[in-house]
Amino acid sequence: MYRRNRLISAAGKLDSREGEITAGILLLGLLFAMDIISTEIILLNGGQEMNRFMAFFTEEPLIHGILKTGVLLLVAVAAWYANRFVKFAGTILIFLVITWYAIVVANNLELIVLHVAH
Repeated sequence: MYRRNRLISAAGKLDSREGEITAGILLLGLLFAMDIISTEIILLNGGQEMNRFMAFFTEEPLIHGILKTGVLLLVAVAAWYANRFVKFAGTILIFLVITWYAIVVANNLELIVLHVAH
């Protein structure tokens, strides 16, 4: 019998929503890494961080990575917690954050291709 307060069902398999969240967190981690790397490439080639809040953190890739890891953990906990109370709420949260960072990474890659690569 499945208990709502457990991530793993009695059969030992992840609940499908938990599996979606896990896959989403892995994808989000990849997008965060791509954001850090692409931002660093842009900054090393004379670009500047346009987000005033992030400008301080992007000066040092290690600090940028630590911040992104913290955000990733926060999003993961919020998503797992949300799914316990509202069906698919955490899954939707992960989808929205992935969409946002996919746009960020696409923008960074466009800047690299148009300005850095030439």
